[in-house]
Amino acid sequence: MAEFEIGDVTLSVGAQGLTLRPRNQPDLEIRFDADGVSELLDLLRIASEHIFSQRQGFRVPIRSSSTLDTTLRIGAEEAFAVTARNVSLTGIFVELRPDEPHELTLDLEVEVVMDFERKTVSAHGIVRRHEAGGYGIFFVESVRGEELNPPPALVRLVRKLEARWLAES
Repeated sequence: MAEFEIGDVTLSVGAQGLTLRPRNQPDLEIRFDADGVSELLDLLRIASEHIFSQRQGFRVPIRSSSTLDTTLRIGAEEAFAVTARNVSLTGIFVELRPDEPHELTLDLEVEVVMDFERKTVSAHGIVRRHEAGGYGIFFVESVRGEELNPPPALVRLVRKLEARWLAES
């Protein structure tokens, strides 16, 4: 069974379905069987399309076992490895490695190179967020106007990572 924390809620995912528990009320549980999870996902999909239109992609958590190798390129000369923590069709959250002296600034343009299962996908990105754990990078080519339209190679990569994440959960 895999556990994740989102805000003040602990999510447990396993063969029996999904369980939600508020951290401050460990005796309270909300459980969803497979059908309930499917209905919840439908609801969240509708909500994300209509209410939360700013986020246009599910974030796939990246585990160390995923073997996603990620490199940032800045200009033609500078490239360094980073650790991806999650990826979606619209962006990626990365951490700099402890031995890496680079500091990224907001609005910095980078090329994100992702290697997974002997396939390489490159995405033009802009650093949009910085927090203690790392940097959020927006994939510029994924959104055209107000429509989500990521490159097919990026869609395939994210779908493979989703499948791996679900299989390991």
